Amino acid sequence: MMTHGDSPSPLTRFRITVQDTFASLASPTYRRYFASQLVSCTGTWMQMVAENWLIIRLHGSGMALGISTSVQFAPMLILGAYGGVLVDRWNKRHILVATQTLYAILALSMAAVVASRHAAIWMVWLASLVLGFVNVVDWPGRQAFTVEMVGATHVANATALDNMVNVSARAVGPAISGLLIASTGIETCFIVNAISYLAVVTVLLGMAPVQLAREPIAPVTRGQTLSAIRVAWNHPALRVALLMVAIVGAFGTNFQLLVTLLAVQSLHAGAAAYGRLMSYLGVGMIIGSLRVANRPPTTELKVGAYALLLGGAYAVLIPDPRGVIAWGVALLGVAAGLFLAGAAAHVQMLSAPGMRGRVMALFTVAIMGTTLVGGPMVGWISQRTTARGGLALSAAACGAAAILVLLGRRQKA
Repeated sequence: MMTHGDSPSPLTRFRITVQDTFASLASPTYRRYFASQLVSCTGTWMQMVAENWLIIRLHGSGMALGISTSVQFAPMLILGAYGGVLVDRWNKRHILVATQTLYAILALSMAAVVASRHAAIWMVWLASLVLGFVNVVDWPGRQAFTVEMVGATHVANATALDNMVNVSARAVGPAISGLLIASTGIETCFIVNAISYLAVVTVLLGMAPVQLAREPIAPVTRGQTLSAIRVAWNHPALRVALLMVAIVGAFGTNFQLLVTLLAVQSLHAGAAAYGRLMSYLGVGMIIGSLRVANRPPTTELKVGAYALLLGGAYAVLIPDPRGVIAWGVALLGVAAGLFLAGAAAHVQMLSAPGMRGRVMALFTVAIMGTTLVGGPMVGWISQRTTARGGLALSAAACGAAAILVLLGRRQKA
């Protein structure tokens, strides 16, 4: 029996840390969903790497990659806020069944196009656009559905774990994708991704409604999008968080584009080496996300510190990418995992029931939709000056976001 003044053993401390980090997995419903998302997100990243490699083969420019990214996120920027209205009005589980099915159909369609050997750059852009329209409802739907599986107590922890699922897939998916591209062709990655969505659909259909802590359905009224924007703007902490996320989302989250260009321009890497480089990014993001899951952020100051760290990680890669690219990309991953998981968890904790879908839609617009503005700019600068120019822009944007937090705190004082 432990007496006063005794400290827990290292094993006990480790066990407590693990329990705190994975607290949300105590829910069987969320545990099954977590596993299915891990499978699905791995397939998604396999497809993403394959698509980027296809664009490089078809066009070979950073601008083409930037356009593809922007086309995918254009629907989110334009319609993302309204997507949150739909999420608040409808059954979130039913929404996700529909969107995951549409993703599978789209992936199979791309596999057929690539296998036909008649793929063109416009076809990739069109597929990205369609994917973007599905994302408008799916992304806020998934984030809002998290609280129904785990409850308000563990929503911040589960949000960080959701981010960890995505970044774990970054570590595994690109490596598998690189091997498959080299051995069986690009179309195999699209086929595997289509199959992976079946895991999520199966788990969603198997959920009993009684197991879910469903939040109230918002009534159909006029002006619900503007109402959510007003609520967010009049909430000081939420306003600062969303503005900060918008800046970083526009210019500081173009990881795929910049790492792809570093691999091609600095390392002259093939598909397998490129996949490994993307995996370094993913491993780093896992570490950052787990740190947030263990201790979710409670203030915008902490999230601002994560943004500053992200800017510093970009800056490390600017002078000589060939000398530090592996460690630099891993550090970039840690900082990105901290910021993405931390910002999402912070906004979740600030969201009110009945408006969570709309608030998380605004978050999604801020972190993803703004890439429509930043993606082509980062791609264009990288094309004109090499990847170093894009890295410098991303570093500056993250630093500006951190300064915004400090200015916000001074105004409150």
